[in-house]
Amino acid sequence: MKTPFESGREDLSRGAPKLSYPPLDWRQVGAALPKRFEHAPIVLIPPGRAPTLECLEQRFPDAKRIFAVDFYIEGAETGSLLENGAGYQLSERVFNIDHHAPGEMWERFVSSGNLACRWVREDGAVLGSEGDVVVINHTDCDSVIASLIMSGALPPDRLLEEAVIDADHRGAKNDIADMLQSGSESRDLSWLINALSDLLQGLAVDDRMCRRLEALESKRLYVQDLADRGLIVERHGVVFVQCNRQMDSDLFLSVFQEARAVVIGCPCGRAPDIEITRVRLGRAVEEGASLHRLGLRELDPCFGGRFNAGSNKRGLEELMAIGGVVTSVPAEEYFRLLVARLGAPLRMTKVENEARRGS
Repeated sequence: MKTPFESGREDLSRGAPKLSYPPLDWRQVGAALPKRFEHAPIVLIPPGRAPTLECLEQRFPDAKRIFAVDFYIEGAETGSLLENGAGYQLSERVFNIDHHAPGEMWERFVSSGNLACRWVREDGAVLGSEGDVVVINHTDCDSVIASLIMSGALPPDRLLEEAVIDADHRGAKNDIADMLQSGSESRDLSWLINALSDLLQGLAVDDRMCRRLEALESKRLYVQDLADRGLIVERHGVVFVQCNRQMDSDLFLSVFQEARAVVIGCPCGRAPDIEITRVRLGRAVEEGASLHRLGLRELDPCFGGRFNAGSNKRGLEELMAIGGVVTSVPAEEYFRLLVARLGAPLRMTKVENEARRGS
């Protein structure tokens, strides 16, 4: 079985040149990964709303430095922008290496894995032996890759940067992204690391991961079937899809390539009678569009995310966890709001948009 890295991949942005990667021995990288992970100062904390600076400092009182990776710390954008551009320093001990903060500088195709590469290339890996800690609160592709790069368990390589961009922004098929995304809900970091190790070595992944990958492919076919059968609502380039199964918004990008935005309503895994909503800006959306400025938090306080993707899933699950009253805003209300806020589309070609959105 070949590793995913034995031939170069083309950048998925239209017209981009073929990328070349450093001559790393990926089998060796994969073989070393589990042991490197054992010594990595990575801590997985419960998911939830953006924690405060004080909350993190109290949670890790003995840490020399705290690197919050791939989740937003409340008010991070008021901190000091790091010289290497990898995020913000909020106090002497706390750094936020993350792309979810509001602000135009984050309204582009960048993920925390890219920021982790910047940090390591300029400032070196974060080592537990020096009293530092790398903190994540979820286990999707970007969080896993970014934390492994920050802690020195994986190299800051361009191909890993492509994987997190495919997972977060392009929704394209990618061996690394597909595997880590398909297993992200497990929050089983050790299992994901071992699966990634096998993939990098060109070994077959275990049966558990095979089932997750099969489920991911089934979801892709499901989305294509919805489109083929016309089971969608579209207005002014905003697409509304009602699903009868849990779905991730990135799976819709390659199918609805002319969409300005996609709204997906689907059942919550923990409580199928509760609807969650996912929103994704599409490739055809105009320059400057951001979910942060479209009033979605005013519509639903449970909504959160970055400039081009978000959902109310974590907010609703947090309410469930504390026994709060859970009332979800119907996905159709999100759709109506986006149609009203985005209005009639500007005349911009698909080629212009893809050139603008390229990473």
